[in-house]
Amino acid sequence: MQRTAIATTTAIHSAEVWNAKTKETASRRDSWEPIIPSQSLSKDTQHGSATFQKTTTTSGSGFHDQKTLWEQELYRYHPSGWLLVRVGSLIGFPYLMSLVGSHVWPRVVDAAHYWDVETSTIALPAIAIMSMTAFFTHNALYGLIYRYACPSKLFDQYRVDDKPWHWETDPEGWNQMLRNTMGLILFNFLGLTFPLMALNYYFYGTPLRLDVQSLPGGKEMLWQLLFCLVMEDFGFHHAHQLLHTKQFYWIHKIHHRYHAPIAVSAAYAHPLEYMFGNLLPSVLGPLLLQNRMHAWSFCIWLMFRASAAVENHSGYEFPWSMYQAIPFKAPTEYHDFHHNRNQGTYSGVLRLWDMIYGTNTHYFEWVNQGRPERRSRKTNKGTKKES
Repeated sequence: MQRTAIATTTAIHSAEVWNAKTKETASRRDSWEPIIPSQSLSKDTQHGSATFQKTTTTSGSGFHDQKTLWEQELYRYHPSGWLLVRVGSLIGFPYLMSLVGSHVWPRVVDAAHYWDVETSTIALPAIAIMSMTAFFTHNALYGLIYRYACPSKLFDQYRVDDKPWHWETDPEGWNQMLRNTMGLILFNFLGLTFPLMALNYYFYGTPLRLDVQSLPGGKEMLWQLLFCLVMEDFGFHHAHQLLHTKQFYWIHKIHHRYHAPIAVSAAYAHPLEYMFGNLLPSVLGPLLLQNRMHAWSFCIWLMFRASAAVENHSGYEFPWSMYQAIPFKAPTEYHDFHHNRNQGTYSGVLRLWDMIYGTNTHYFEWVNQGRPERRSRKTNKGTKKES
């Protein structure tokens, strides 16, 4: 434990050193900076909100927020070829995973019988490994896009911003930041997930179903995925907003070192944030469902949520993604706006609680103004090309 603690401290300290170093080279770090200059941000915005309260809105802004929200929701389901793809993928996903489970889960149970241990002894570590595999696999796919598609501008039409990528503005600094990022992520995954899972099982056991006979069908898995998503959004939003208070922002500021997030930054967080801001909200739904949920559904839920987090931080919004078919799903630019401005939009996949608390007013104002910073950058690019 002492070695892992030292390793974590070293990774965080290295990232801080790198972050301080890059501040000296402002001309090379454009993509790392917030869109709004720090001078124009209030002290509370830069260092976390002073209180846990609803954002103040100007007169009539609530109406415009709702109008923009419904316009975005209507556009989400605008008839097109991609609409059929993403809706079909979202509905078909649990049915496909149910079929996969009918082949995978019996082997998990057989392995437990072979080793003469309880099924949960094999199942719970397997679930953790599969969720981590989903995270790294999805990141590998985005890695290919960053490596090969970015230079060719193949998917530029789906980017949520047109600023240069981190590795384009500061290759040396980016390599160091990537090493620190992977070190902290691996510590969180391996040094926290497995021990916490073992402690939870030792004291409380597992309320989830583990047998083969009650494996979930597609319909059961679909409604449970949506239920877990709603409950996770409740937990994530409130934990996230709490982390933006002055008392706790010192924890969350590690994640905000990525002012322009990429896929791998989804899990880049202080260990305390990883435990209470990421893991805890993810298990709220399963804890409420108890034995109405099968362990295989729990596994698919964790994979589903991990992939959604990667996509939210990717910098891309692909129209064929099944996540885009989820009602009230926050677009990728929604969370990108949060990282750029460090202001409001606290929700993760959904944005229900942001609407309830009014903590996305600044985002809707930005959208209603035509995304001015992005427009000005495109204008500047056009001027440079003409000259």
